[in-house]
Amino acid sequence: MTLAEQVALQLAIEIVTGSLLPGSRLDEKVQSARLRVSRTPLREALCQLTSMGLAHSRSHCGVFVVDGAGLALLQAVEELIGARLSVHLAQATPDERRQTANAILAGSDWGARLMRGSHNPILSRIGLTLWHIFDAIARVDQAGAVRASLAKAVEDGDGERGRIALRAYLSAVSGCVEGARAA
Repeated sequence: MTLAEQVALQLAIEIVTGSLLPGSRLDEKVQSARLRVSRTPLREALCQLTSMGLAHSRSHCGVFVVDGAGLALLQAVEELIGARLSVHLAQATPDERRQTANAILAGSDWGARLMRGSHNPILSRIGLTLWHIFDAIARVDQAGAVRASLAKAVEDGDGERGRIALRAYLSAVSGCVEGARAA
């Protein structure tokens, strides 16, 4: 991951968790000093955030955090990972499903594994970018029972139950995000 991608990931996490509030200006001098990076990777990161829809740029005014970005991100992850999960369950062998279920239970990078399995470099790149943001947020989640339900659905090859469990898992993470915002 490049320095600009690391900065974009850090800022995206702060936007989604509410550390950077909607409407906040992402001043280059302030952010580069705070994140201890030069302005070049910061500018690249701000472009990435803008292209993801987490921020918007106003001519001669700067870059600002978009309202509702966190919810939109979680919905995008749900749709993309949910679709990949359905395809994976339809194509995977029982052993591959068991490996994915074990990765879910272990809390490892199972979403990235699903996205790499798309064999579509553009879809994979978009999905991985979204997943890295989500995965960093999900680390605060302690919803073990929800994760276990998802793992069981994957191991059983039950696509419908898998999508329901994925939605519950993302909802639990979203609740952690909302809790962090209220604190």
